[in-house]
Amino acid sequence: MKEILICSLLVLGIVADEVIFEVPNFMANWHGANLYCTTRGSSLVTVTSLEKHEALVKFLEKSDKKYNNEGYRFWIGASSLPDGENFVWQSTGSRLSFTKWNLREPNNAGGVEQCVEIIYCPTCPRIWDWNDMKCSLKAYFVCETVDDSHIR
Repeated sequence: MKEILICSLLVLGIVADEVIFEVPNFMANWHGANLYCTTRGSSLVTVTSLEKHEALVKFLEKSDKKYNNEGYRFWIGASSLPDGENFVWQSTGSRLSFTKWNLREPNNAGGVEQCVEIIYCPTCPRIWDWNDMKCSLKAYFVCETVDDSHIR
């Protein structure tokens, strides 16, 4: 059985499968979010399985970081930068082997949607799925840090 620890200081945190998720108290574009996470020794969250996606969703459902009245949106660590075609995880450079795209996504609307967000939209057909979005949009984001404190 997994133990979940929720912390609340300047960020919300959760420990699941030896990973700590954090949502800072400010919004940033995808590049700013990535820079913030890496300067803190973490990375934008990498979601490589349904189990990790579900753990992330459980964490985000407790968040008070509402984007607007339409719901929630958080940057995750995938993008199709620099080529605009192949989505990869920023932390590893590997292509996405697991995805949770919303219906008709990714669609690169307007030819400018190269970064990936996880969204909660109560009026959408599916909730807590992924969407490609223009990287300049300011949104909350999820950093993850590997918790290796159990390794001695």
